[in-house]
Amino acid sequence: MKIKCPKCLPKEGVEIPNFTLKHKQEIIQFLDNSPMNAINYIKAEFSINSTEAKFIVQHINKIQNRCNRCNFKQLDNEYGICPKCNSLNINWKR
Repeated sequence: MKIKCPKCLPKEGVEIPNFTLKHKQEIIQFLDNSPMNAINYIKAEFSINSTEAKFIVQHINKIQNRCNRCNFKQLDNEYGICPKCNSLNINWKR
């Protein structure tokens, strides 16, 4: 699946690997400790470049259902654009 953030580069979007629930949980765990560890894990597990891994990590919500950019509190989709600020949010369960 390809996702895009209207606020970020690359404008063409980034191809998202097919993350399993286990992968998502591991990435969140790494992210909570260190974003760099999450980026390195994604690069190693899915053979994607640093730019794409960083893009993914930067868009994972820190608080479930809440936009990272504007704190809008009603995000429901796993991958979606915030209706308030128009930013991409990767809204994985925590």
